[in-house]
Amino acid sequence: MYIILIVICKMAPSPVWNYFKKIENGNNVKCNECNKNLAYKNSTSTLIKHLKTVHKIELPNSFSESKKRKISEQDSDSDTSSVSQPKKINLCGTSNELVPSTSSSSSGLDLNEKPIYQGPLNRCLNNVISFSEGGYRNNDVTNALMYMIAVDNLPLCTPEKPGFRMFVRKLQPLYKTPCEPTITKRMTAKYEELKIKVKAELQKADSICLTTDIWTHQHTMRSYLGLTVHYLKGYEMNSYELGAYYLRDRKTIAVLRVKLRDICNEWEIDDDKISAIVSDGGANIKGAIKEEFGESKHISCFGHVINNIGQKLIEVGTSEPASELSDDKIHHLFDDESDTEEFFCEDSQNSSVRNLIMKVKKIVKFFRCSEVASRELEILQEQAGCKSALKLIQEVRTRWNSCYEMVDRFINLAEHVNCALLKVHRDKSSRSKPPDILTGDELDALIEIRDILKPLWNVTHEVSADKEVTLSKCIPLITGLKRGTDKLCPVTLIGQQMKKNLVTEIKQKFSNIESVKLYSIATLLDPRYKKIAFQSILNSARAVTTVGEILKKEIKSSKTLAIACESNLTDHQPSSDGNDLWDFLDDAVQHNIQVADSDEAGGLPIELRQFINRSTVDRKTNPDPIETWKSLESDYPYLSIVARKHLSIVATSTPCERLFSHSGLIANQLRSRLSPDHLNMLVFLKSIPQYLWFL
Repeated sequence: MYIILIVICKMAPSPVWNYFKKIENGNNVKCNECNKNLAYKNSTSTLIKHLKTVHKIELPNSFSESKKRKISEQDSDSDTSSVSQPKKINLCGTSNELVPSTSSSSSGLDLNEKPIYQGPLNRCLNNVISFSEGGYRNNDVTNALMYMIAVDNLPLCTPEKPGFRMFVRKLQPLYKTPCEPTITKRMTAKYEELKIKVKAELQKADSICLTTDIWTHQHTMRSYLGLTVHYLKGYEMNSYELGAYYLRDRKTIAVLRVKLRDICNEWEIDDDKISAIVSDGGANIKGAIKEEFGESKHISCFGHVINNIGQKLIEVGTSEPASELSDDKIHHLFDDESDTEEFFCEDSQNSSVRNLIMKVKKIVKFFRCSEVASRELEILQEQAGCKSALKLIQEVRTRWNSCYEMVDRFINLAEHVNCALLKVHRDKSSRSKPPDILTGDELDALIEIRDILKPLWNVTHEVSADKEVTLSKCIPLITGLKRGTDKLCPVTLIGQQMKKNLVTEIKQKFSNIESVKLYSIATLLDPRYKKIAFQSILNSARAVTTVGEILKKEIKSSKTLAIACESNLTDHQPSSDGNDLWDFLDDAVQHNIQVADSDEAGGLPIELRQFINRSTVDRKTNPDPIETWKSLESDYPYLSIVARKHLSIVATSTPCERLFSHSGLIANQLRSRLSPDHLNMLVFLKSIPQYLWFL
């Protein structure tokens, strides 16, 4: 039972008394402006008129007693059932300053005046009940609060922060902010609720692709195994971050095998549904996947291979072995090239690449540390007509693409950078000595380095998309990379040597990529590429044969299921008496359908032969092959199943790297006491789309 306590608060004094002072007898007042005595009884109308006519003083926040009386009469006539309440009592849970009464707004009153809320009593009662513990509005607000904590990487103790509590109190006084234990309990319940929903979605998926990686938190030195899942929901790519699971023991193959199996069991993921598992080239994680799920289901991260090539070109040693994309039969594809002396010895020409990059890096560091130089660079850009001044980008040692971005930005600002350095050098009051500027030859060499790295950067950008088909791009991208590199004509010794090294690396790492089963199948079944993307006729023929065998199994499996369903249906139908004149025709039609489905031309199912002979679609006007297959499904019902399975495989483990980026944000200093279980929970909750959270 709810008790409503209505308190009548004393009205605030009129602002007119800032200009008048009562005389002792109580019937007269004295004007502070002119010292004139005026008669006063119960109304301030005379005083307001005196200020307005004599002193030209307006009081916008006040109004005469006659207007108050008139408004009160109108309110009484218009709504006899309304409950008039003073400002400080708010039963409907809204701020009175924001929701004035209807009578006040219609009478032309100043909105700055604090109104009195009037409304039906039952509405106020229902509003109070809805914000009580277990009320629907209380649950909605708490659910939104949990969503904010998960998405914005806020600590679980956020509701206990005094600033947050004050904000909520002003926004909605009826809502009681939950404490940290309560919000943690509610978040755990939400995790279990959403986990069931995601499991249901995964059960409906025809096939699933997983990406995995290992991450160590730099503050706690705890290691985690991340796992993301990717699948087609209808004809759209969908993904979730299943979590970051704490690894208590050493990261051996045996430990990782058990952990991967436990995660799959926890999420009820069957091995038959797993089309591929993507990881980097680490021997432990790669070995765990191959031993637990089979060698055919492992695929190395395409992006890591590109990254290793880029690092070698700029002479950044790698601490991990290069990835392997091939099957064991193609053992030299993506092998570990740990011995870099052949190309990167100290006296080699390519050593000048790193020297030049280090010189650029030193200049960038100077501008990022010197306020005078940084400001001078901004002024020069503004004088040149730039709408927004650009900053120099610093290289991140572990990612070669950051080196490309640093070089590209430096070249774009080279003229302004040199001018700023010269000006700072001439400034005698400057405490720091600026580094030397690049010579003309060095700048020419740097431009060639940028041009050689750009195709690699473009490839990385193409295959790192999360919601796009990426696996089928790899073979045509490597072909484009080879041809793009061949077209480069560097003139400096550094550029010529760098191009030579890039050609060698591409040949070593990607010479047999067309023979890798998963890549070749995805490329062949992409309506944009098909056989055209293959450089080797033999490899394209092998891909066609492989797809043909897979398609035959799919047709056989589908027919077995269809026959079983038809048999069950026939059992419930009345048997024929043998005198039906149409029996012969029905049997012939059924036989003709079965022959058409299994018809083979040259050993190939007819669906595959017709699809290959069909012209390719334009890549620019049809960027999404999944959407294209949506329109082709009626023509190739069985082949579309095979295509959907392979086109939903991602080419890189970038999604898992994003997961660990989220983990780093979640396990920040504000969450230093966050347990591994809560970190795992928050990683998953952060990946939940808004529609599913509030469903």
